[in-house]
Amino acid sequence: MSMGFSTRWVAAGAIAIIAGRLCAQEQEPHQPYEPIYRAWIEAGPVFLQRTDLHGFPGAPGASKLETDPGVRVGVGSAYALAPYFSVDWEVAVLASSVKKVSGLDQVDGRITQVPFLVSGTLQYENQTGVTPFVGVGVGAAPTAINLDKARRGTTALEGSDYDFTFAWQLAGGVKYAVNRRLGLGVLYKYLWTSDAKWEVNNNTPLATAGTKLEVDGLRSHAILAFVSYRF
Repeated sequence: MSMGFSTRWVAAGAIAIIAGRLCAQEQEPHQPYEPIYRAWIEAGPVFLQRTDLHGFPGAPGASKLETDPGVRVGVGSAYALAPYFSVDWEVAVLASSVKKVSGLDQVDGRITQVPFLVSGTLQYENQTGVTPFVGVGVGAAPTAINLDKARRGTTALEGSDYDFTFAWQLAGGVKYAVNRRLGLGVLYKYLWTSDAKWEVNNNTPLATAGTKLEVDGLRSHAILAFVSYRF
């Protein structure tokens, strides 16, 4: 057998082996994406924008309600349907003390919200381990007021009440993967809720019924740190 003939057989055999491997790779079924489930807990300060309060007896027009910086604490979970998209649910508690209400001589109270939200989140996973994300959510938020005392002249109100309000939220932040399961991050959340109506006790002499108050919605800004865990 000549050298040229042997070389041709070796080359043909090598080509056949390579072609066979390429065909085998092409015939391998595509591995489907396995959805990822994770849960998180978050906490941080919350800042409520000034809003209008209506209905205080004797107050001319709308009063401006301002609160001190408060706190937001929440938990939630996410179900990643694709590497770049997840469906999330969350519940949180936002609490802030009333700082002042224009037109009132004295006020001591708290505003609390408990939003229940379902969100869609887009994220960009990459090789750096730092994942930026943005999301938008909708839901409802029971919004409560607790007045220890609110006074204007001889008019005094106190008591507590809550109202269910529509809510939507924008969120954005970054997450760092400490390892395959544990993640740490920071994020910003803007929460919008619709008008709330409350009825509180009127302790004014000769008053025969409670007083109905209405607030023109609440807008809050929260800066949160969170810990997430992938199951």
